[in-house]
Amino acid sequence: MKKFLMLAALACTVILGACQTAVPPNNYVIQNQNVPLNHLCEKYHVAWMWDNISEIVILNFKNTEARLLVGSDVVMAGGQQIVLSRPVEMMGSQIVVPSDFERRVLEPSFQKSNSAGITEERKFTTVLIDAGHGGHDTGAIARNGMHEKDIVLDVAKRLGEKLEQRGIKIFYTRKNDTFVSLEDRTEFVSRHADADLFVSVHANSARVRGPYGIEVYSLRPLDYESLHESKREANQDLMFSKIPMAPGSRDVENIVSDMLYSHKQRDSFYLARKIAQNTAYMARTKNRGAHEARFFVLRNTLIPAVLVEIGFMSNPKEEQLLETTNHRQQIAEGIAKSILDYARIK
Repeated sequence: MKKFLMLAALACTVILGACQTAVPPNNYVIQNQNVPLNHLCEKYHVAWMWDNISEIVILNFKNTEARLLVGSDVVMAGGQQIVLSRPVEMMGSQIVVPSDFERRVLEPSFQKSNSAGITEERKFTTVLIDAGHGGHDTGAIARNGMHEKDIVLDVAKRLGEKLEQRGIKIFYTRKNDTFVSLEDRTEFVSRHADADLFVSVHANSARVRGPYGIEVYSLRPLDYESLHESKREANQDLMFSKIPMAPGSRDVENIVSDMLYSHKQRDSFYLARKIAQNTAYMARTKNRGAHEARFFVLRNTLIPAVLVEIGFMSNPKEEQLLETTNHRQQIAEGIAKSILDYARIK
């Protein structure tokens, strides 16, 4: 019902910004690194509209829709997330955007005539790595006594080292044998609002010995209860407190949350397939594919997130492989390659 009311309000209060067909002046005023949005719209012949209740601006160009919110530095364009250097603001009766808005949102779409959408985003800089279990929570236990918590911690560190070699900043939910609750893991993600990706590393186990291989999970579309889970809403509030954004109503925050959720769904599933394919190939094991699930750490985070099951500790052959540093390194390199491929698309 809330969404219906917001859409109704949007239909009643949208102000259309009709862009001129004549060639606009090449020079426009930049004050305090801000640029009037209507000047940029005229320059690029972009149609735009503004809902003065929700303060959402919608731009339509090159078969692409971009959405930005006054008071926020987050732009969703063509299913991609772009974070600007400064929040969008109101100066008098004008909407103004930071000077990098043109370079990061508009220019990439018009540089290539065959481009169907945004091709450039903010630089990919930060990955959050979560080694599952820890402390008294051993996770799965192999027949030889090997603990899942130890295997995944080693792979997580190897993954982090590999990415750091390529200039990516890494944060870990744990770096030693300590217990971290699921709630604390998702809260950790929300405290790093500028992070690009969350990767949770686990090892599988089955009641029979046959299953083996790599499988990767991204978030299954959430139902009403999951969308309104108390921990998710608390993490949403925490994340928004870390993002430069003017205080707003819960409705406005929910709109931004929906934008981030769409971005997460699209990117997470793509990355999950990449990781399953590359890691299975490099570790010379079975690709069990990309799947969707509503695991706690997936459904209660707002940034792109995947959960990687690196192998079955219940399979005798894979149990022996997971015990070797060489196999763990191959797994880490497969995941790292997938993330780096994903980052280049960003």
